[in-house]
Amino acid sequence: MLAQGRRDDEDVCPPQIPGQLALFRDHARRFSSKYGGMIRDREIEDLPLVLDQLRIIADQRGVSSAGWFYDMWQGARLALASREPGERRVGEEMLADLPKMHPTIAEALKRADLLRPARPRLVPASAFTRGSCGHCLAWNGVVRRVCAGCHHWERKPHNFPVSVCVRCCRELPTSAGHCRRCRLVMAETASDLSGAGLVGGDQLWFGGEFAPLLRTVKHKGTDAGVRGRFEAKAKAVREVARPPREVSEHLIDPRQQALFPCPERDWTRLDETRRPALTEHAMQVVAGFTSHLRSLGADPKQVAASFRTLRIVAGHLGVEVPLLEADIRAVAALSDSHHHARLPHYLQQRGLLEPLNLDSAEVRRARELADALPTAFATAVHTWIRVMAGVGRRPSRALKDRTIHAYVSRVHPVLSDWASAGIEDPRAITSSDIDRAVSAQRGANTRATLCSLRSMFRALKRERLVFRDPARAVSLPGPKTLPRPLATDQLRGLLGQADTARDRLTVGLVAVHALT
Repeated sequence: MLAQGRRDDEDVCPPQIPGQLALFRDHARRFSSKYGGMIRDREIEDLPLVLDQLRIIADQRGVSSAGWFYDMWQGARLALASREPGERRVGEEMLADLPKMHPTIAEALKRADLLRPARPRLVPASAFTRGSCGHCLAWNGVVRRVCAGCHHWERKPHNFPVSVCVRCCRELPTSAGHCRRCRLVMAETASDLSGAGLVGGDQLWFGGEFAPLLRTVKHKGTDAGVRGRFEAKAKAVREVARPPREVSEHLIDPRQQALFPCPERDWTRLDETRRPALTEHAMQVVAGFTSHLRSLGADPKQVAASFRTLRIVAGHLGVEVPLLEADIRAVAALSDSHHHARLPHYLQQRGLLEPLNLDSAEVRRARELADALPTAFATAVHTWIRVMAGVGRRPSRALKDRTIHAYVSRVHPVLSDWASAGIEDPRAITSSDIDRAVSAQRGANTRATLCSLRSMFRALKRERLVFRDPARAVSLPGPKTLPRPLATDQLRGLLGQADTARDRLTVGLVAVHALT
């Protein structure tokens, strides 16, 4: 019955907000016949269409009772009023809430194209039989009384004895005087970056696969436990609390020229806890080292010690001027956690390395010969010298200084002839050019020149300055093996069988002397 003074009861099927999604399934409703009359003055869209179909159904069935039509009218109003916001059709599962005549109303809605098939249940009905876990209060959505983590504590009373938690005062399985929920809350809020800590209460969480875990891993030989993600959170809190790093005050200005030669820096007093911030250019250089290693097929994680050395030197001195190789080697020698593998070659490619001048007289003469060549050949020979010295793209065994000078001195006239002939790039050299250059040599110098050219082009291909090795297909003719003289036991008695002196002379010349 409609309350006095109210034309429409807003408590019956109140209008909902369109576009608002429900987190949980609606509870089952049980309408009675009176509810239809409580919303009789409400304007309900599509109600005339359903009433027309109900009249057609009544004519087809031969029903003329006013009570039957009144009940249908009440049920249709309730069905249409209970529609979800923003939807025109009535869900088939909602008709079960009507007081009576479900099939007839469903038929009328179907004829008016206002009936939607029932949606499949996304969550089984058994999931709503229980709410939160009885111990940690996490909403687990399962039938079990406690979640899996609390069940693990519950079934091991020797490890987690039942006692009163000193924090929440509940009698539950405890560890170190605290229940599992309090242990988790304290661990999560010890380093509270996400703001989970509350005043006067605790933040609850979802259970199941979304539940936070409390894992403790102990180091061998110690009793101290280190928690993985909790330790990471504590480290992040320390990073936030730590004052921002400042740029080093010892950055080298390329516009400031040195009046006197600087002595070698003493890196043994380096304080790595106060590492300066990298400039923008220095960060680009460090990031470029990663790309350089990957282009060589190397894993950057395997040379983490070289990254540490680069960050230290670039942070303290900057990269606006070339770095001294002496500083790189000095920092790399501090400890086993520092290294310079592949670092000098990378800085050399970027023009950011001033090499350590430890060349002997032979190597300096070899570099002077390289400087006398045209630019393309000079660059190739200097690269070849670095490879022979063991400081190329990939570390290798260094040759002796006199061997380096001998190789370069043999190749220098050949390269000069090629440059005079109009060849301006080592990549334009062919196997025919090498064959003609080797054939022009005489004596032992022929093989030595070919050996030197093979060494040079093999190094250039290794350093990726040439695409192929043209000297690989060139070879020298091998020496011809002469037949050996006959053995003495085979000659014994042979001269005695010759009748004349001429025959004996012929045998002696052919079998003994002429072959050698």
